[in-house]
Amino acid sequence: MLKGSDWPTGGHAFIDESKRHSYLLVASVIVPNDLETTRRAVRALKHRGARRIHMKAEGDASRKRIISGFSKLEISCHIFEKASYRSELEARTACLRQVLDGCELYHAASLTIERDESLQRWERQFLLTQQRDRSLAVEFTYQWKNPIDEPLLWIPDVVAWAYAKGGDWRSRISDAGLVASVTSL
Repeated sequence: MLKGSDWPTGGHAFIDESKRHSYLLVASVIVPNDLETTRRAVRALKHRGARRIHMKAEGDASRKRIISGFSKLEISCHIFEKASYRSELEARTACLRQVLDGCELYHAASLTIERDESLQRWERQFLLTQQRDRSLAVEFTYQWKNPIDEPLLWIPDVVAWAYAKGGDWRSRISDAGLVASVTSL
């Protein structure tokens, strides 16, 4: 089980955001050989008939069950928070740079971003520039997916929601060992 500030070497990062009080970007990193096992485990936590896990739509008992289920997985979540900013794009840029620092330092294999059509063109250009200017792993790739198609995007959604909600929910994800690091920008 990953604990502490672990960012597994060669891991796959999945990111989602929250804009509740401050701007949060959560990168959930999965160890290279555990993608399919983790996908199956995450899918098993969603309600029958639901298309995905989305914390806004879940009841408290379900939220607790999901967090408990995630605590058994080999995942490492890194939270990047920008409390004050002029625009969401400024905050997103600052947080994405930090995610890419982790991807570069730990030779990440890939980055999967929740698809947002309004940002995808900007992100594509930003990532092209960052990939050119950084020493990212040769095999490093990035892609955009819809959460319905990629269950591993549900993990940063859960962590971002709980962290932004605060109180008991923030304590639950921390106690479950889901939060490896929090970086305030």
